Amino acid sequence: MKLVNPSYQRKLRYPLIISLTLAVLVIFAACDLAPASLPGSADRRIPPLTLLTNTESYDPVRYHAAHQIAAWWRELGFEVEVIPMEFNELTYAVRNFDPEEKDWDAFTMSWTGRVERADPDMFIYSIAHSSQAGIMGNNYCEYRNEAYDALAEAQRRVMNPDVRREVVYAAQEKLAKDVPYVTLFYRRVVQAYRQDRWENMTAMAGEGLYHEWLPFHARPIDRQPLDEEPMRLVIASNQEPSSLNPLTASTVWEWKLLRLMYDKLARVNQYFQPKPWAARDIRQVNDITIDVILREGMTFHDGQPVRPEDVVFTYNMMRERGVTYFAAFLDPIKEVVLLPDRTIRFRLKEPYAAFITMTLAQIPILPEHLWSEFLHEYEIAAPATPGASENVPVPLVGSGPLFFETWDHGKQITFRKDPHYFAADDVALDELVYSLYPDTESLMQALLSGEADMTGVNLEPDQLPVAEAFAEIQVIQVPDLGFHYLGFNCSRPPFDDPVMRQAAAMAMDLEHLVSQYLNGMGDVGGAGQPISTGNVFWKNPTVTQYPFDITKAREMLQEAGYTWDEQDRICWKE
Repeated sequence: MKLVNPSYQRKLRYPLIISLTLAVLVIFAACDLAPASLPGSADRRIPPLTLLTNTESYDPVRYHAAHQIAAWWRELGFEVEVIPMEFNELTYAVRNFDPEEKDWDAFTMSWTGRVERADPDMFIYSIAHSSQAGIMGNNYCEYRNEAYDALAEAQRRVMNPDVRREVVYAAQEKLAKDVPYVTLFYRRVVQAYRQDRWENMTAMAGEGLYHEWLPFHARPIDRQPLDEEPMRLVIASNQEPSSLNPLTASTVWEWKLLRLMYDKLARVNQYFQPKPWAARDIRQVNDITIDVILREGMTFHDGQPVRPEDVVFTYNMMRERGVTYFAAFLDPIKEVVLLPDRTIRFRLKEPYAAFITMTLAQIPILPEHLWSEFLHEYEIAAPATPGASENVPVPLVGSGPLFFETWDHGKQITFRKDPHYFAADDVALDELVYSLYPDTESLMQALLSGEADMTGVNLEPDQLPVAEAFAEIQVIQVPDLGFHYLGFNCSRPPFDDPVMRQAAAMAMDLEHLVSQYLNGMGDVGGAGQPISTGNVFWKNPTVTQYPFDITKAREMLQEAGYTWDEQDRICWKE
């Protein structure tokens, strides 16, 4: 069994508060911050905009949507350069730099709707609160607004869901007015699997077939008790993770695999309910104290027991070292202490409504005996810093249902069932292979030919009828909990000006994007609307909208002081 892999870090080409009443908060939220002053220049033209997007082979829908948006913005008088990038490079460019080093104006990307994100905290706090801006933070748009921050903080402290929803509604309205990003659409999750080989393939909202419960649900058809061949489930994907380091992983493709390798104290089921998992019990002592009793008999993949000390070590280490991907969910913790009888006590700084769902159900349990030695040996002060663990042999030992076996870069990653896992009897597969293909067309062909058992990414709209024509293939469709969006760089002109962002939002025909590029397989988004149409309880149905109207968008900019030159190029305010 492999304990380390020395080549996980690949260098990318781009170095590239409920003391306030709700009424007071909403009034506070009506206040806007003024944009930064615009640069003075003899040339009053606004320079060409840089719009980053993914490659066509990775996601044709977002790729073509980005080019269409650029065409609409040109009608506003902008020059726009669309730059396609490989997924890992794109993520690096928008996340891994200080604000002043983010040399782009906008980007298209998505936030995946993993099941724990049915709780609104991820999309209300983690990706838009000021504390999450800056290098390696989840607030890629560098949106900073005190009024919004107060709302995002307040919804965390409200334990009554109905009252909390009103605060979440107010936060959504504030985002819609400030427009740090525009949700382009909520794309339906459409995936497929070989129903002639596998059954009980449960699809979950936001994730489809490829989720952390997959090993416990999937059942092979006609498997005989004496079969010697391993029962292998092959997942076809076109995206290779850049790392399997739990301290630096920051994308869905990394965490979908890491969640199979590592156990967490809780897991969120398909009904959006957190369930004790590595924890035998979770007890809410009071609003700021939670006791977790660790399950007995668990072992790591190297045979060592999982101890309460490992849990304390993991949480304290991640907090101390600033693991930015989880910072929003670790920040509420005041201290983690070990009590008798395998009990870990979490004391919070203040009430946090989503603590079990967003913290206990996300943080992986790391083996102290390996990680303490590893961190000491390599003297890594902050593994979350770009390049800090470049070419370092990261321990690949968890306590989850599957253990890491091999990684053939560019081809496949293989995991095997841990026969000593506490719930091994519930896992019917022997191996899980994450098989890599260059594009969505080739991975679709792998499914049709029987080379793969399921897709790990969405089918493209034109692939749906092809898959449905095969009797051996079962297509599933579930609502998404995430969203695809265009983010603005709010830290520099011209999009540090909310009026400019509002006008740009008005110059996007979102209905056209859904009908033209998704063939209707999704719902229209809107400016600053992070809560999906699939998450009905939390979605504010009455937020400010910006109907497509380029003429009105130009009028809005003119009223704000922007002008156009004789070539109809938009210029800075006088």
